[in-house]
Amino acid sequence: MPYQCLTGPGVAEMLTQFDYNAINVGDAVARASAQGPEALTDAELLAALLRGGDAAHVGRLASELIHYYGSLARIINDPPEHLLGVAGAEAATTIGLMRQLIQRVGRGPDQERVQFNDYIRLHTYLRNRMAGRSVELFMALFLDNRNGLICETCSEGSIAHAPVYVRNVVHAALSSGSARVVVAHCHPSASKNPSAGDIEMTRRLKEGLATVDIGLLDHVLIAGDEAISFTTKGLL
Repeated sequence: MPYQCLTGPGVAEMLTQFDYNAINVGDAVARASAQGPEALTDAELLAALLRGGDAAHVGRLASELIHYYGSLARIINDPPEHLLGVAGAEAATTIGLMRQLIQRVGRGPDQERVQFNDYIRLHTYLRNRMAGRSVELFMALFLDNRNGLICETCSEGSIAHAPVYVRNVVHAALSSGSARVVVAHCHPSASKNPSAGDIEMTRRLKEGLATVDIGLLDHVLIAGDEAISFTTKGLL
């Protein structure tokens, strides 16, 4: 059957009609060596990274994952517990290592603090963390007085809601010695319109942080590949 590699709920129904072209992992690796990794398709790149003892299985799995999720970003950003059920333990572990590598590179070399000196860098950082999520994710970035990243926190919610607790954000800001905070959340639906709840939550966060003399620099909504700034839209 065409879905025997994937095991998650509802996967069989989504994959039954798909005509698979399993990736030849050896050919993909050889072409990457000769022409550079940019010569590979998304499925070939994923297969090359997942390669192990059973090349035929890995090639098939890579094709199925790309079809099931639709993009590499959705695979990398899928919650680990869901990815485990879909791809299996070995592939989920490898993809988790890829995710960690991407996140560490984004933090800068030698553990240097990322400096958010402009909106382009801030929005790129947040898109890399949040684009393609299948559930809402809320993140808080805690910054020093030069907009350098001290630390970050994140929490996952459902497909339409991520819980936010003002007290927890304020406590984390104080504990980390932050001068200002940026918060962000994503819309899995790719809707670019902040909800009334988003706007009200932003107001409460700003007021809560202000009581301890910490500024809320921005609230960024990630919708698909776009980043919408509450500050720029006059909502902060």
